Amino acid sequence: MKLVLFQKPAASDVVPGVLTERGVVSIADVVPSRHTPQLTMQGIIDAFDAVRPALERCAPRCPGLERSWRASRTTGSTAPWSRGR
Repeated sequence: MKLVLFQKPAASDVVPGVLTERGVVSIADVVPSRHTPQLTMQGIIDAFDAVRPALERCAPRCPGLERSWRASRTTGSTAPWSRGR
């Protein structure tokens, strides 16, 4: 599973997501938000075993952003951040 931080088109917020074959899927509604996007990502990583089932349920069902958009817009050094599988 690859975790990413990204911005939706025409939005200023950076949100956590999962990289899928369909593109990037937001997981912002599934995981607790922290003060900054990086702290949110750290919280996901620290609690990965607990949040993984919710992420696995969301990834195939939640709306995704197309891959061509993801390739040019994924942000930061954590994009994509992979946690073995």
